[in-house]
Amino acid sequence: MILWGGGAIDYSSRKLKITPMSPAEAETAAYSKCCKALAYVLAITGADGFQLMINLPIIVHTDNEATISQITNVGSTARNRHYTRWLHLGREQNLKKVSKPKWIKTSHMVADIFTKPLDKTSFFRFKSKLLNDGKDEGNYANV
Repeated sequence: MILWGGGAIDYSSRKLKITPMSPAEAETAAYSKCCKALAYVLAITGADGFQLMINLPIIVHTDNEATISQITNVGSTARNRHYTRWLHLGREQNLKKVSKPKWIKTSHMVADIFTKPLDKTSFFRFKSKLLNDGKDEGNYANV
């Protein structure tokens, strides 16, 4: 989900086409999909001059510390060599300062509204964020 000025401008909730071997691998695959969506949003906003209004790097929220470590630390290890293709897009955007991963608590992950059954309180809190309650300004994405 990509938010700009507190409102959702792009979102996706799809089953991964892979069988991840770890939560980090699943989150990294989702991060890669988010990077593709960010590239698309930046491409279409740049055509009309809106890109000047987008502050880079765009913060990409994730609740997986291993994903952040793999995106920010360049290099292949025994733990990530089988899925380094997904890492390249995230690392490239991170190095070019287009996107930057940031850890947040799972209880603050608004994108979970699309993928998980939530308790009533969390559902309504996330719903109000999606409907732009005016409290959350800026541009960021949730993985």
